[in-house]
Amino acid sequence: MNRGSIFTELLSAAEFLPSRLVFPAGWIGHIPFASWIMQVQKPKIFVELGTHSGNSYFSFCQAVSDHSLPTKCFAVDTWLGDAHSGEYGEDVFQDVYSFNQENFKLFSKLIRMPFDDAFNAFRNSSIDLLHIDGLHTYEAVKHDFEQWLPKLNVGAVVLFHDTNVRDNNFGVWKLFEELKERYQKNFEFFHSHGLGVIRLDGGAENASLDWIFADGASQQKIIGYFSSLGKKIQEKYSLLDSNNRLAQFNQSIIARDTEISELRDKLIGQEKKLEALILSIEDKDTHISSLNESIIARDTEISELRDKLIGQEKKLEALILSIEDKDTHISSLNQSILAQRQVTNEILSSNSWKFTKPFRFLSSFTGLSKKNHKKDLIPTPFKGDAKKNPHYLPPYDESNFAIPFNYKMDDEANNPSIAIICHIFYVDLASEIMDYILRVPYQFDLFITTDTEEKKNYILRELAGWKKGAVEVRLVENRGRDIAPKLISYRDVYERYEFFLHLHSKKSPHLAELSSWRRYLFETLLGSENIVRNIFDAFYADKQLGIIGPAHFDIIRNSIGWGWNFEAAKRFCKKMNINIALDGKIDFPSGSMFWGRSAALKSLLDIGLTLDEFQVEDGQLDNSLGHVIERLYYYVCERSGYRWIKIGRPKLVSYDSNIIFVEDKNTLGSLIQEAQYNLLFQRGGQFFSTISENHPNKFGHDNHLWGMAIPQR
Repeated sequence: MNRGSIFTELLSAAEFLPSRLVFPAGWIGHIPFASWIMQVQKPKIFVELGTHSGNSYFSFCQAVSDHSLPTKCFAVDTWLGDAHSGEYGEDVFQDVYSFNQENFKLFSKLIRMPFDDAFNAFRNSSIDLLHIDGLHTYEAVKHDFEQWLPKLNVGAVVLFHDTNVRDNNFGVWKLFEELKERYQKNFEFFHSHGLGVIRLDGGAENASLDWIFADGASQQKIIGYFSSLGKKIQEKYSLLDSNNRLAQFNQSIIARDTEISELRDKLIGQEKKLEALILSIEDKDTHISSLNESIIARDTEISELRDKLIGQEKKLEALILSIEDKDTHISSLNQSILAQRQVTNEILSSNSWKFTKPFRFLSSFTGLSKKNHKKDLIPTPFKGDAKKNPHYLPPYDESNFAIPFNYKMDDEANNPSIAIICHIFYVDLASEIMDYILRVPYQFDLFITTDTEEKKNYILRELAGWKKGAVEVRLVENRGRDIAPKLISYRDVYERYEFFLHLHSKKSPHLAELSSWRRYLFETLLGSENIVRNIFDAFYADKQLGIIGPAHFDIIRNSIGWGWNFEAAKRFCKKMNINIALDGKIDFPSGSMFWGRSAALKSLLDIGLTLDEFQVEDGQLDNSLGHVIERLYYYVCERSGYRWIKIGRPKLVSYDSNIIFVEDKNTLGSLIQEAQYNLLFQRGGQFFSTISENHPNKFGHDNHLWGMAIPQR
C-alpha cells in the first residue's frame, strides 16, 4: 500500500470545496467523502438514484472534473418528490438542469424517469459506483438494491444514505444491517443522517480503498476524519444560508426605505397643495387653522397610542417568554412531584408503614420529638426480591463532620503527596473544575482523562499557562462513566502518591432537580483552602483514615441503597473475599467524588480490572459495573484496613443526621474513631456485612418490620 498516495488523497478531500450548496442540507456532511471515494475508486460509470437538489450528485461530478477522471455520471430521478422528501415544483429540476449544463454536460446526464424505467438503460456489470438515496422505506431501498445489483461491476462500491435514521418509516438502516452480514467489506458514517458503504466481492485490488475495510482501527479513524471534514462543510453551508437570509432582509429593508421615501414625497406634494389651497381661500383661514390644530392634536394622540402599543407589544413578548420559562419550571416540578409521589406510595404501601401505625399513634403521647422520630424510620425501605425491585436502605445512624472545623488554623508544616484524578466528559465544565482545583493550598499533580482527541485539545487549551503542578491528559474509551477511567487509565498513579482526589464533570441530564448536585460536591470537597486544610488535618490526625467523602446530597439521600446492583455487587465482592447481604448496612460516596489515601483502594486495585469489563456508555442510569464500584468504595476502604468518614457543610445539608462539630484540633483523631460507621466485620479470612438489624430498634421489633428480605446464609 502506497501510504504517500493515500495521505495525498485524504488531504485532497480536506481541500475539496463544493461549488454548490443548496437546500436541503441533509447530505452536505458527506461531500468530502464523495470527493475522496471518486479519487480512490475511479469508476468508469457512476449512477445516483435520487438526486433532488443535487448537493450529493454535483459533489461527485465536481470530483470527476477536478481530478480529470474518465467517469460518466448519471443522475436518475423524477424530480417530483416522494413521501419522505415531500413534493416539490418544476423549479427544482430546472435549477439542477441549468447547473449541470453550465458545468458538467460533457460527462454528466440527467435521466428523468422512475428508477425501474431507467434500469434497462445500463448494461450488466457496468456500474462501478452506485449511490442509492430514493424512497427510504425498507421495502423500497431493498427493491432498488436488488434490482440494480446485476448492473454492478465486480468490486463495485455502493453507498446508502440515511442509515442513521430510524423514525418516519425509514428502513435503510435495517437493510444495511442485513448487507453487512453478506458483504465483509463495509463501514458506516453516523453523521449527516448516516452513510453506509459496502464493496462487492471480486474485482482488482484497490490498496487506496481496501485498507479501510480490512482494519477496524483505520475505519474508526477515517470515520472520525470525514465526520470532522463534513462538519466544516456544514458550517460553510450555515454561513451561506445566513448570508442569503441577511441579503433577503437587506432587500426588504431597501424596499421599505424606497416606499417610505415615496410616501414622504407624496406627503410633501400634499402639503404643498394644502398650502396653495390655504393661500387661495383666505376667507376660510380661521376655519382651516382650527382644523389644523385639531389634526395636530389627533396626530399627537396617534403617536402616543403607537408608543403605548409598542410598549404593550414588548411587555407581551416579555410575558410570553416568562410564561415559557414558567412552563419549563412547572414541567420540571411535575417530574419531581411524580418521583416523590412514587416514593410516598411505596412507603404507604409497605409492611413497615402498616405495622408501625400503632407506634406512630402512641408517639404523640410519649413525647418523641419530630427529629428523633424521623431518624427511627427508614425513609425509603426496600421491599421484596432484589431481582424484581430496586433496593433502598438510606443510612439512619450516620455521622457527618461539619466542615470547615471551628478551631483556628495554625501554621502547618504538611506537604502531602497529592494526585488529583479527574475524568472530563463534558468539556464545557473544564473551566469550572479548574477554578475549584485551584483552591487546593498544596502542591499537586493533575491527571485528566477524556474520550476524544478534540476534547483533549480543548482541555489542553484551558490549561494553557498552568503552573500548579504537572499535568497529563490521557484518552480512554467511553466505558464505565468516570469510574473506569480513574481506576484503570491511571492505575500506575496510585503507587506514586500517598493521597488522591477523585473528580469528574458530573451532569445529571435525566433529572433537572439534580443540576446543582455537582456544585454541592465541589463546595463540600473544595469549597475553600481552609476546607482542604481541614481534610488533611483529619488524614494526619488518624493514620488509618482512608477516605473522606461528602455527605449525601439532600435530593438523592432517600435513594441510597443497592438499587438494581445487588446481585452484580455480590458477585464482584467475592473477588475481594467480601460477603455482602441485603440486610447489611450500605453507604458510599454518592456522586463518586471524594478524597482518599491510595492504600485504602489496594484491595480493589489489586483485582486487576480491565476496561473491557465495563459496559460501553449508552445512557445507563443504573445496573452497570460503574454503579457497582461506586457503591463499594467504603467497603473497599474497610477491606484494605482503613476507616472512612463523611463531611458536610451545615448550610448545604438540610436533613437530620449526627453533625459533629470539631472545636479542638487535638480531639480530631479520637472523634474520627468514635464516629466510625462500620460496614464490615471480619471472621477468619473473610469479610461480612454488618447487619442492619443490630442497630437499636426503638419499637423492639426485628428488621422485617421495614419490609426487608433477609437472605439465607
